[in-house]
Amino acid sequence: MKDLTRDNVQLLINKIWELSVERVDEAIVAKLPKPNYTLPRSRVIPKPKPLTKWQQFAKEKGIRSKKKGRSKLKWDEELKVCFYFRNYSVIFIFKLLKIIEYI
Repeated sequence: MKDLTRDNVQLLINKIWELSVERVDEAIVAKLPKPNYTLPRSRVIPKPKPLTKWQQFAKEKGIRSKKKGRSKLKWDEELKVCFYFRNYSVIFIFKLLKIIEYI
């Protein structure tokens, strides 16, 4: 078993040194080729899902979603901070703290 392993390792190293060789910082380095294999997929590539009736209708009529263009953050000029639009309690607390700082 050891002889077989030694022979196979020797064959592998001989094949490596048959490749192009270059010198890098007092060391001789063999340049390995790029791998040219593709791994097979374990599953079939999924097919694109068909549009729902609403998506198809919206595409025909040119209807776009309104939510994507709006940001949930609002800028408060007084505090110079961004807050979530619906979080009024946090804004109120920050404004109270800001007033207390001035007192």
